[in-house]
Amino acid sequence: DHIQSPLPLASTLLERITFYAKKNRDELDKISCKWCCD
Repeated sequence: DHIQSPLPLASTLLERITFYAKKNRDELDKISCKWCCD
C-alpha cells in the first residue's frame, strides 16, 4: 500500500499538469492569434 500510493498521485498530478499546460497553450494561441490578426 505504501509503495503503491504515490503512483495514482503522480499520475493525477501529471494529468493536472498536462491539462493546465494544454489550457495555457490554448490561451496563448488565442492571445497570439488576436495579436497577429490586429
